This record gives sequence, C-alpha cells and structure tokens, in this order.
Amino acid sequence: NLVFHARTKHIKVHHHFIREIVNSEDKTLHYIHTSSQPAHTFTKALP
Repeated sequence: NLVFHARTKHIKVHHHFIREIVNSEDKTLHYIHTSSQPAHTFTKALP
C-alpha cells in the first residue's frame, strides 16, 4: 500500500538509523529512570 508506506517511511528510516548507531559500538544506550531525567521537571505543573 503506497499511501500507508508514505506515512510510515520516516519510522523505518529512524529505526534503521538507531540500529546503525547501536551496532557501530561507538555509542551505547543507557536506561535513565524517570525521576533522574532533567526534562521530567519541566513536564509537571508548577505549584
């Protein structure tokens, strides 16, 4: 389905880009707990 492919092509490109980075062993992915993420504080409403 060409219409569906056009809508999901960016997902495939992003997926392969991340896979290449991880497989190149130049970069590693680490889990960061939600409470330790700096952006987490900006997503909550201010009191």
